[in-house]
Amino acid sequence: MCKGKFLLAQGNLEVDQDIRDVVVSIIPVGKVSKYVKPIVESVVREDRYLTVPAWYKMMYVWELMCPQVVDWLLRLAYLSEPGTPATETLSKKLLDASGAKNFLYPSYIRSPQLKAD
Repeated sequence: MCKGKFLLAQGNLEVDQDIRDVVVSIIPVGKVSKYVKPIVESVVREDRYLTVPAWYKMMYVWELMCPQVVDWLLRLAYLSEPGTPATETLSKKLLDASGAKNFLYPSYIRSPQLKAD
């Protein structure tokens, strides 16, 4: 999911790491094995909700207190100007300029050797 694989409307698989960088942006990416245990434990407890990673719970507070500000910030970060490519978003520009990919994305995601199967 985070390696840049996208299914097109025609059913073809496309690998595009630039679009992946726009979608994932500066959100840290972790291994699935790190999140499996909390998910399974939550299902066993029959929890209705689970927020993993825990730091993301702060987004709920921001969304509750000032939803318009959150919406504005998300639009600013993830939408490009009309007439510009989707890969020209502020989030991608920040990711590229800061070099954050090197420590937010594990090496197996940054690898140009992606399976297209």
